[in-house]
Amino acid sequence: MAMAREGAAVVVADRDAVAGEATARSIAKGMGRAKAIATDVADPAALERLVAGTIEAYGRIDVLHSHAGIQIEGLSPRLTRPAWMRPGGSMSPPISAWRGW
Repeated sequence: MAMAREGAAVVVADRDAVAGEATARSIAKGMGRAKAIATDVADPAALERLVAGTIEAYGRIDVLHSHAGIQIEGLSPRLTRPAWMRPGGSMSPPISAWRGW
C-alpha cells in the first residue's frame, strides 16, 4: 500500500481471488491504481498470465515484489535461471518475462 500512496500502479497477485480483489479495492479507494489478478505462484502458467495481465493493464513492469514466502540463497541479480526454477523458486516466470529469458 505504501507504493500506491507514492503513486505506483499496483497489481495484487493472490491465489484467493476474493481476498485479492478486496485488497485491490482497498488500495484503489484512497491511494491510487490497483488491479487484482488471481495467481497461484506455484503454477508457471498462472505466473505468465500475471505478467501478461500486468503489462496489459499498465504497459510495463517497473518493480517486482514477491511476498510468496519462498527462500532462495543469494543476491537475486546473480541467481541463475535454474536457481529460480527449483521447487519453491516461484518467481521464475515473471523474472523470465521481465528480463526476456
